[in-house]
Amino acid sequence: MKEEKLWDGFHLGSIKNNLKTSYIGKKIYYYDVTDSTNIKAKELAMDGEKEGSIILAEAQTAGRGRLKRKWLSPKGSNILLSVILRPRLELKEVFLITMVASVAIAKIVRSHIKLAAEIKWPNDIYIKGKKVCGILTEFNTEKEIIDFIVLGVGINVNFNTAFYPEIKEVATSLSMEKGKKISRNKLLLQFLFQLEKEYEELKRKKVEELRKSWCDYSCVLGKNVTIESFGTIYYGKALNIDKEGSLIIQNKEGQLERILSGDVQVKSISP
Repeated sequence: MKEEKLWDGFHLGSIKNNLKTSYIGKKIYYYDVTDSTNIKAKELAMDGEKEGSIILAEAQTAGRGRLKRKWLSPKGSNILLSVILRPRLELKEVFLITMVASVAIAKIVRSHIKLAAEIKWPNDIYIKGKKVCGILTEFNTEKEIIDFIVLGVGINVNFNTAFYPEIKEVATSLSMEKGKKISRNKLLLQFLFQLEKEYEELKRKKVEELRKSWCDYSCVLGKNVTIESFGTIYYGKALNIDKEGSLIIQNKEGQLERILSGDVQVKSISP
């Protein structure tokens, strides 16, 4: 672990001096290469690491997204981090943390990078129909009460997806969309600040405000969608999300269906 200057543009000293948060990011664990920032964060959280500590890596050997999918990220190109949080939430409220992160990322990309970031249910950020960021929330509970949450975030910053045939049609990066290199230091500072701001709002029980922001940035709500969820295909119009993060759709028969998790494609309502 290094203390001051990270090998490809991350500067811990500069980050610490310019960080405008009260606790998120005040302690940083940095790895040149690690298996997974979420794995490291869970180990630290189990040992009692305080809320707000982050794990930052240049590369991961076992990085993954939802449903254990591999997260592809060339070394030194992106932001790969995990944040340890200890919210007073019930198990059914875990999705609120995904919403907090989604809204924070959408806001900073829109305000600072000037790109029209959108939230794709349940946990991705898209620009012009391509994925630019993934969020993986993992947690530990005691008697239905959250002990800790590990919030994993992978943002494609200066990653040229055109060189990777397996993802070039579905993934993009901020630099590709903006047409120039993006400062990872600045983006990291902006994200940590906005994340703490949204998280503090959640702790003040401003859940409806959070849900409204999420809905405003959604690229799914109001659209006809096809959803694959645990081997079942659903077709309908996406109407809303509930307090547990489930997507509410109206099928062709006019009935409402509640979908806990799944892969969404915006398309014709017909199979």
